[in-house]
Amino acid sequence: MSLNRLSSEEIGHAVIDAATIVDHRKTLDIGFPDISDAFTADSLNNYEVAADTNVQSIVLKHAFTMPPSLLQPLQQNRAAKAGILTDINMLYFIIGNQLYLWDYVERTEAKIYEDASEIVNVAVVKPKANIFNDEVSHVLVVATKRDISLVALSFKRDAGNNSQVTFYRSGISTSSSGVQMVSIIGNQLGRIFMLGDDGNVWELEYKQEEGWFTNRCFKRLHPTVSTLSFFMRSYHDPCVAIALNETGDVLYQLFNSSHIQVTYLGKDQTSFINVAKHTNIAHESNLMCPNSPLLDNAQFKIISIHPTLESKKYQLVAITSTGCRLYFTQYKRTSNPSDGPTTLELIHVRTPPTNNLQQNSATPTSVSSNAGPSPQVVGKTLYKDGVLLLVNKINGEERLISACPDIGRLANLGARAGLAEFSSNIKLEGDIIAMTELAGPGSSINELAAAPSSRARHFLVFTTTTVNVLMKQRPVDMLHNLLMSTGTDIRARMQDFQFFFNHFGPVFSCALCFDIVSSTVTELPSGVDLTANPPVSASLVKGATELLARFGSSISMFRESTTQSFTSRHDGLALYIHRLITPAWLRTIVSTSPNGQYISTLPRKNLLTLQATLSRLHEFLQLSGVADPLLNARTAEEQSLWEQYIFIALVSETLTFLLYLLDNDPSKLVQSLSTKALTAFRSITLKDLLTTSEGRSLCCELVKALEKEHLAKYGNADLVHDVLQSHCSNFSKLAK
Repeated sequence: MSLNRLSSEEIGHAVIDAATIVDHRKTLDIGFPDISDAFTADSLNNYEVAADTNVQSIVLKHAFTMPPSLLQPLQQNRAAKAGILTDINMLYFIIGNQLYLWDYVERTEAKIYEDASEIVNVAVVKPKANIFNDEVSHVLVVATKRDISLVALSFKRDAGNNSQVTFYRSGISTSSSGVQMVSIIGNQLGRIFMLGDDGNVWELEYKQEEGWFTNRCFKRLHPTVSTLSFFMRSYHDPCVAIALNETGDVLYQLFNSSHIQVTYLGKDQTSFINVAKHTNIAHESNLMCPNSPLLDNAQFKIISIHPTLESKKYQLVAITSTGCRLYFTQYKRTSNPSDGPTTLELIHVRTPPTNNLQQNSATPTSVSSNAGPSPQVVGKTLYKDGVLLLVNKINGEERLISACPDIGRLANLGARAGLAEFSSNIKLEGDIIAMTELAGPGSSINELAAAPSSRARHFLVFTTTTVNVLMKQRPVDMLHNLLMSTGTDIRARMQDFQFFFNHFGPVFSCALCFDIVSSTVTELPSGVDLTANPPVSASLVKGATELLARFGSSISMFRESTTQSFTSRHDGLALYIHRLITPAWLRTIVSTSPNGQYISTLPRKNLLTLQATLSRLHEFLQLSGVADPLLNARTAEEQSLWEQYIFIALVSETLTFLLYLLDNDPSKLVQSLSTKALTAFRSITLKDLLTTSEGRSLCCELVKALEKEHLAKYGNADLVHDVLQSHCSNFSKLAK
C-alpha cells in the first residue's frame, strides 16, 4: 500500500479531507424514515410482487428432513406440542410422556427426554441469577399434567462452532394443580410466565432454598385489568396468548374477546403492573378501514400478538384471522418511554396481500389487497421487525405469504410516498408446524445501510415433512443474485440492472457494488452454517466493476455545496467506507479487562475482518483505476477519490499496527508512556488517532514503546522496523 512519494503532511491532510467527505455521506443513511411516518390511508394495501427469486424479499435457501427415527413418530402420532428452541438449536415435539429433541444445525441423533407424566408443553428460558452454577446457561421448563419441573441446561460452542448440550435434573418442581400450561415464556432475568388452559396467566417462582413459609418452587396467579361496570355481571374472558417485548420488561396478553392488555414489569423487571387494557379494538379498526370486509365487526378476531422494535411510534403488532395487521403504541404523547408504558392505543391498520401473487419478471408490479381474494389464515403467523409471514390455505393447500417494506422506495422517496411492501408466496412440503427467526446480529428496516460483512436475516420453518431455512434478502443479496444469473456478461440482464439502480438509487447501488468487490468471503464455510453469506467469485467482482463503470457516472443526489457535486460512484464509495468503518471509527481503541489488562473494544475477529476488507477495497481501487495514483492534474472528484484511496490505506495499516500492539502485551508496553500519552491511549478513538495532532503524537509514542520493549527483550528493534516497513509504511510516516 506504499504511497512513497507523499510526505507525512500530505498523507495527514488527505486523511482529514477524506474523513470529512465520508462523515458527510452518513446523512444518506440517517435520513431513512421511521416506518410509521409512511402510514397513510392511500398505502394501507399497497403491495409489490416480483416472481423472479433473484429479487424477492423472502426466498427458500435450504430444505432438509429429519432422520426417519424422528419423522415417523411425528407423522404417525398426533404430537401434543411441537416447535423450535432456537436458544439451543433444536426442534422438538411431544408424544405422550416423551419429549423428542433434534439439533437442526449438526443434525445428529435425537435426544429423548421421558417424564413419569404426560408432557403438555416445554420451553427454554434464561436461568435466574445465583440459583445454578456457572455451567448452566439455560433452563428447560417441562410442564406435564401433574407438575411443572425445571431441567438445567449447559449449551456450549467450541472453536469449530460445534455445539454441545448437557442436561441436569435440578429437583426444582411444583404441582400443576390441574392446570395445563399451553404457553411458556421467559425474560432475560429468568422470570417465567405461563398461560394455563384455564385462561389465566401464572408466574413460576423458584429459588435456591425453601423459606419458612414458601416452597422452593411455586406458581403465582396474576390478575387481569377489570373492564366491567358495577351493573354488569362478571364473566371470565380467557387469555389466549402472551408475549414479552425484546427487553423483557413489558408483558402483553391477548384475550378471547380480542382485547389486549399491557403489563409493565418495572425497570428492574421485578414488578407486575397492569397498565391498560384495550377493549374496543374491533370498532376502532373498522373506523380506520371502513371499506374493507376483512375488518367486519361480526367476523373480527385477533389471533396473535407480536412485540416489535422497528419503530419509535409503535411497539406491538396484532394480526387478525384475515391477515390484517393492527399497530399499537403503548406511550401517550406526553409520556417518557423510559418510565414504562402508559396506555395502549391503535394507530394504524394494514390489510394483507392477496392470494394472487404471480408475476414473471424482476420488475415489481403493484397489487392492491382489494384486487383478489383475501388470505385465509389458518393460525400460524409471525411478525418481527418489518417481516410478516402468514400461513394461508390456497385451494386446500398451505402457502406461506410474506410481506416486507420496500426499502428502496422509502430510501429514495421518503415517507411521503407511503408504505409499499414486497410480497410473495412460497409452497413448502408438508403442513407448517412452527416458524421463528434464527438468532442473528440484530436487524434494521433499512437494510441498504447494513454493515458490510453482516449476515442476512433467516427464518426457520418446521413442517410435518421438512425443515426449511428462509432468507430475507437484502438489496446486496439481490444484486449478488442478479450478477450470478448473468454469467460473465451483464448485458444479458441490463434492463434488470437498470431497474435495480433506479429503484434503490444510484448512490446506494454503487455502495452495494463496492460491498461486493471488497468481500472477503471467497468460499463456502466448512461444516454446517445455515446463515452464511454466499461466496463472491471473480466473475461477480468483474460484473460489479462493470456496473460501477456503466451506472456510476450519474450525478449524485447528495450535494456537498451549491456549486460542488460528485458522481454516484464517488458518493457510493464514501458511503460504503462510512458503513465499513462505523463499528470502529468513533469507538475508543482499548478498554480495561476485569484483571486490569488492556484489550481491544472490538473483538479481534472483527478487527481482522475489517482490516482484510479495507485491504481488498484498496487493491480494487488501485487495479480498477477508480482512484488513479499516477494522476497529476485532478478534477475535484479525482482528488477526492485519491484522498479516499489514501484514507483506506491508512485505516487498514492502523488496524494492522493496533493488532500487532495488542499481541505484544500493551499493559506492559504503556508503562513507558508519558502520563499525557497514557491518558490519551485509554480514551482515544480511531478517528482521533488518525485525524488529530494528539493522535499522531500518541502513534509516535506507541511505536517508541514497542521499539523499547523489543530492544530490552531481544537486544534490537529490527522486528518492529520490519513490521512497520512491510505492513504499515504509510502509518509509520504519521508516527514520526
